[in-house]
Amino acid sequence: MSASATETGVPGRRVLVTGSRAPVALELARLFAADGATVFAADSEPALASRSRAVTRAYRVPSARFRPEEYRAAVAGIVSRHGIDLVVPTCAVVFWLAGGGGAGTAGSSGGTGGEG
Repeated sequence: MSASATETGVPGRRVLVTGSRAPVALELARLFAADGATVFAADSEPALASRSRAVTRAYRVPSARFRPEEYRAAVAGIVSRHGIDLVVPTCAVVFWLAGGGGAGTAGSSGGTGGEG
């Protein structure tokens, strides 16, 4: 059983969901919005969540896999511009945001790169 957003302090917050082409990103956007969050989405490809009424604004960002520095800068810009309280990375983009590269071993070009 999961905690509701009310218990975790999400209502009234601004949330950025990255890797928004993933079906889980759409579900997260809907859940956050239903609990009172303002939801933003970002991905390097056309994204499923971008078209949702739960998303206030969607952004196309550089590929995390092929342009990681530009990707991190774009996400940081969105966070700054909208006063984002919580960034929720989906797929392997968490590795790119952390600065460590993609899924798998360092320098790996395999795996599911998420945004890119």
